[in-house]
Formats: sequence, structure tokens, C-alpha cells
Amino acid sequence: MRNDNKIGKLYGVGIGPGDPTLLTLKAKDALEKADIIFAPKGSDEGISVARRIIEQVIEGKKTYIELTFPMT
Repeated sequence: MRNDNKIGKLYGVGIGPGDPTLLTLKAKDALEKADIIFAPKGSDEGISVARRIIEQVIEGKKTYIELTFPMT
């Protein structure tokens, strides 16, 4: 029996009230280290607000997975 399961780390990071300059240094560090970034969005249309904020702060190409949740 093969066990190809790899143990990774999952970080939960709050991006703040919407101003990219208010992202904490620890949050920025965690996002820079991440291979994949999951970002919530309120509808299937357009790009996630969280992703827009992250892309202003984090340099380099990242893999994003946007998860749609009602934001009401």
C-alpha cells in the first residue's frame, strides 16, 4: 500500500478592512510562503476583493483558488 499523502500547513490569514497597507507583516509573510492561496468572494462574477488586496502586496505569481460564499 502506497501512502502519497503529504503533510502541509494551512494558515488562516485575515486581510484587514480593505486597505492593503494595513495587512500585518505576519500575514504578508504567510501569504508569501504559500503555494496556494484560497480567497473568498461574494459571487461567481469578477475577482475576489481579498485577492485584489493580496495582489497589491505580494510580489510574484501565486496560484489562487477563489471560493464563493454569500457575503450578506
